[in-house]
Amino acid sequence: MLPSVDKMLGDAYDLIFGLNFMMVIGSLAAYWVGQQCDIKIYHFLRGIFTKSNQRWIQKNVSTAISQLVDTTIISIIGYGVGLGWLWQENSWKLIIGVIIGQYIVKIFLAVL
Repeated sequence: MLPSVDKMLGDAYDLIFGLNFMMVIGSLAAYWVGQQCDIKIYHFLRGIFTKSNQRWIQKNVSTAISQLVDTTIISIIGYGVGLGWLWQENSWKLIIGVIIGQYIVKIFLAVL
């Protein structure tokens, strides 16, 4: 990384934009597990909802469930472990709040 002119600004930049190793690990794990869930749930639902006009059910239900799995994993690994929220008192409220907030945004964008 290029050196900054001011040490305080450089430290602030690193704090805000620096990579947290656990966020990277959590993101990769969440992506992989979420995709696997999406595929398995979609194929399971394809056997139940067999008509062509029911494909939206297959797609939307599998996406909704896999996004919940993805959001839960990234929140627990990235925020819980990476930022140390798991070792704070009443930290589950923070993690559940992040999961709910991110999940609502993801579902809203998926429906669009």
